[in-house]
Amino acid sequence: MKKYTDYVNMFFGTGDHSLCTIGPERPNASVCPGPDTMPSGYSTGYLPNAPICGFSHIHVNAGEPKYGNFLFSPQIGLSTKIDSHCSEKSDEKPTASEYNVVLARYGIGVSFTPAEHSVIYKFRYPKSNDASLIIDAEHYHRLHSDKAEDIHITVGTDESGQTVIYGYGLFDNPKYYLYFYAICDKTPKETGTFVGEKAFPNNEINVPRAEGEEIVGAGAFLRFDTEENEEIFVKVGISFGSVEKARAWLYKEIPEWDYDAVKNKTEKLWEKELGKIELAPETPESLKRMFYTSLYICHKMPRDRTGDINKFGDAEMVDDHIAVWDTFRTLYPLYTITNPDFVTKTVNSFITRLRVNGCVRDIVNAGNERMRNQGGDNTDNIIAEAYLKGIDGVDWEEAYKVMKNNADEWRDDQIVWQPIKKASTYRDIGFIPADDEKTWVMCCSKQLEYAYNDYLAALVAKGLGHKDDYEKYLKRSESWKTIWNPN
Repeated sequence: MKKYTDYVNMFFGTGDHSLCTIGPERPNASVCPGPDTMPSGYSTGYLPNAPICGFSHIHVNAGEPKYGNFLFSPQIGLSTKIDSHCSEKSDEKPTASEYNVVLARYGIGVSFTPAEHSVIYKFRYPKSNDASLIIDAEHYHRLHSDKAEDIHITVGTDESGQTVIYGYGLFDNPKYYLYFYAICDKTPKETGTFVGEKAFPNNEINVPRAEGEEIVGAGAFLRFDTEENEEIFVKVGISFGSVEKARAWLYKEIPEWDYDAVKNKTEKLWEKELGKIELAPETPESLKRMFYTSLYICHKMPRDRTGDINKFGDAEMVDDHIAVWDTFRTLYPLYTITNPDFVTKTVNSFITRLRVNGCVRDIVNAGNERMRNQGGDNTDNIIAEAYLKGIDGVDWEEAYKVMKNNADEWRDDQIVWQPIKKASTYRDIGFIPADDEKTWVMCCSKQLEYAYNDYLAALVAKGLGHKDDYEKYLKRSESWKTIWNPN
């Protein structure tokens, strides 16, 4: 009998525009490891027919390049320039719980499987006295003129004598720090660091970026003598908080070198998640593949980063909404049925973001609000649906403050992707003018969404006994009618 995960097609959505990641991850987990290619996919860093330059640990399923941090590149020889060590691939076999590929250039087999904040790799090397692994701490998916800066990396040994590599980078768009802590189960014959194409025997580097300068790779390398088909294991923890948190996640989630145990747990978590919806036995195989692939993708994002972003402390935190203007329509209605606890966590994270960030926008990355907006203030819609469906575990007065902040301080007229908040003619005169060069793009659809946001704010206000707000927002929600007003 087939498992639910047998129906998941990991190649789905990884074509030319590449908006779906091919790497495995656990449901709504923080890390999403996967191959990065050159040329890269638009947002995920991967294209099916391009050579692989390495494997990084944070990706997004979205229409904007993001993350791609901390590239692992196993090689024969040592090449640190990012476009010089790519390899054609063979035997690529991605599943819901594991990714497998052979780097044809080197004859190196690569397998990895994830936990929530950590990943374990299995590299299978050919016989060589020149095997290596580089960890490029500067690598990430760039957007426009973004630049990495302040790269720091150290190679050393832990209390058991195993080789460890750890460090961090400061990255743009918007600015965020990301940290890692990795352990290798084989003692290398040589270690060192590199910047660009220059390798150094020292085991610690700090590479600040001067104004206008772009770093083109910076990290560490390990070199080995290997026997035919020798397996070297590396495990890594990733954190948005600190190296210490990355280390703590790693030791908590993958305490041993038991690759199969991590893989089996990942598989079981997906079987449980996908098994929440069972299709009729007579459902055609093609529709089962379509359905369970789609359901799998529904749990790649957003991501649970509770306790991992310093400014939020231990408060529940759901990160990487890209973007709520899409997910309120389909994903969160599904979650209210299959994952109500995650809806609770989402609304509670909105409350925390208002308290800490001062606003709750439709996009958040690495705990940073993104001012760009494609529609209305649609975090309102997730809150209202959860409230009206009786989702437990939320302080609804605090959640209503998020809606009220959106209604009274936002509903702005910015054009699509405009990163700077503008004034609100919607609030002031009741509609968004089509003859204003700053507001005409999507003025009708934004007005419809704002009216819908106001209607939902009115419903929640009424339920909580805020009569004046109810009447105010209900009246404003009728503003959609002005779209057809010839005056």
